[in-house]
Order: sequence, then C-alpha cells, then structure tokens
Amino acid sequence: MTRRSITLSGTVRHSKLEGGFWTLAADDGRTYQLDGGDGGLYHDGQRARVTGRIAADAAGIAMSGDILRVESYEVG
Repeated sequence: MTRRSITLSGTVRHSKLEGGFWTLAADDGRTYQLDGGDGGLYHDGQRARVTGRIAADAAGIAMSGDILRVESYEVG
C-alpha cells in the first residue's frame, strides 16, 4: 500500500531506551519515530518541519508511535 507524503512540524527528541532512537514530538500531539534523514535533523530539542511517509509495513521495537520515513526536512 502506497501512502502519500505528510508534513509535520514539531520538536526532535532523542530517547536512550532500547539503544537509542529519534522521534518527532509533533505539534498535532502525536509522536513519530524517525527513520532516515541525516545528521542535520538529529539534534535533541531542535524544531523541525519533516516531510515523509508513514511506514505501514514496519514496526519498531521502540514502540514510540508510527514510523515516519523522512523524505525531506527543514530545521529552525
């Protein structure tokens, strides 16, 4: 199933659980586990606008929300 891209704004957060992972605490009140992107996105506490697709075919061990496969982002 192909899902269309969505764009979310929020705060990038790092969790140390399960060896560490990154999330986006989105302004819509939900949390998304981030997959992809590069080092410019991954700074704890940084505001970002992220475009990506929800990974309907994947489940993370972190159980921190839907997995968002990053296609592009803007920080600041």
